[in-house]
Amino acid sequence: MEEEGSQQKRQRTNEGGSAPPSALHDDDEMQISDEGVENQEDGDEVEGQDNHFFEALFNMVMTNRSRDLEIHRSSAKSLVDKMKNSGFLKSKNIEEAVVLISRNNFIPPELQDGSFLDEPLKLASGITIPSPSIEILSLESLNIENGNSILDIGCGCGYFTALASYLVGKGGEVHALDLRQDIIDMARSNLKKVSSKGSIELNNVKLFVRNCFLPVSHPRQYDRIHIGASLPDSKLDEILKLLKPNGILVTPMNNELVKITKDKEGKISRENISSVKSRNLELPSDSELKEAITAIERERSRVSKISPALFAQDISNLINNQLLSDITLIIEDQSIHAHKVILGARSEHFRAMFFSGLRESRESSVNIPGVAYNTFMDILKFIYTGDLSLESADHAIEVLSLANYFKLDRLKAMCESLIKESIEIENAAYLLAISSQHAAMQLRSFTLDYIMSHYDEVSNTKCFDELDKPLLLEVTREACKYLKNV
Repeated sequence: MEEEGSQQKRQRTNEGGSAPPSALHDDDEMQISDEGVENQEDGDEVEGQDNHFFEALFNMVMTNRSRDLEIHRSSAKSLVDKMKNSGFLKSKNIEEAVVLISRNNFIPPELQDGSFLDEPLKLASGITIPSPSIEILSLESLNIENGNSILDIGCGCGYFTALASYLVGKGGEVHALDLRQDIIDMARSNLKKVSSKGSIELNNVKLFVRNCFLPVSHPRQYDRIHIGASLPDSKLDEILKLLKPNGILVTPMNNELVKITKDKEGKISRENISSVKSRNLELPSDSELKEAITAIERERSRVSKISPALFAQDISNLINNQLLSDITLIIEDQSIHAHKVILGARSEHFRAMFFSGLRESRESSVNIPGVAYNTFMDILKFIYTGDLSLESADHAIEVLSLANYFKLDRLKAMCESLIKESIEIENAAYLLAISSQHAAMQLRSFTLDYIMSHYDEVSNTKCFDELDKPLLLEVTREACKYLKNV
């Protein structure tokens, strides 16, 4: 009888609306039913409880299954397809970034179901993650290029920051700001999570807890600026100071997603992209502004101010300056004030003249004949500063003769280097004569090689016919050696 009663109760349980076999395994159903029979005396009460239990369990299983199917359908790839079909996503590099950097890495566990849905998500921390369509519209409008510098204001969970980091590549950089340390910590953790899951490297990101409207000691400009919250009209000029010429700013303003471009002259153009609702950017209080200014002043006071080295400039001020002068040089009947110690330290010629017991060492003035005034002033500038701008090959040839005469080897080499660049068929023999006359051995060797390589053409020039006999003989010997080697 007991066995018959149990069978009847099991039959009534199945007839009373329990979960169908497709929702639960038969073994599970039998185990639960038998347990109910063994522990309850009132069959009707057991039947009612079982019905409610299986109905709730069935609804839970079907709900979870529906969510799993929705999440599966709404993968990163399907999100990309949806964005492309709607016209939001156009660029191949942005598509690649969205697929590689999955949005679910930036969504907390309790909101994972919405990772790939095109809708904003509000986190328990109070921040809102914008919908993917707004993030992608912003990326498309910014036109981020490899190597760009990016400022991401209000980075939140770090999703936009990560996409921007991927787009600028290793040569670029992204500075991301938010107001709270816990938000920055969350963004940093999410970025590390993405980097650890594959070959994606997001090492070009720096995160800061900072209000963008607070002054900083070392302000800089960026190629692109993205703002995740609504920018007040009154603060637009402050943000534009952070934007480089040819830069782009994308920000919500007055319920519109706005693109603002600065051209190379600093002219501003504005374009509304899409309607968008966003919280307002938080402005700093008066006390925060005062504290930031005080911190900058304190930082600057700790920095020692060291003026740049001006030695060369100070020495150049002594050129033809009577101050401390102890020798007058007469060039083309013009007087030039100079300093023996500087001339002697820099030139072997002047060192012998003034510090070897010669008559000039006892004179207060020295005449230097056969030298053009302007060319000598070039020489004097080089002696005092170590620098000279040679304007042309002809200018270098003029200076070369004096560089050799006053034994200024570095200046001589500078002249030879510039003269080499001017060599051609018509002047090759002339430059050979010049190099031999002033013992410019680098130029001489170079010119000889050039003549050997272009002998037929050079030998038919007027300059070649004017070579003196010793040089012509040397060229002939070199030509024989060259032909022998060939």
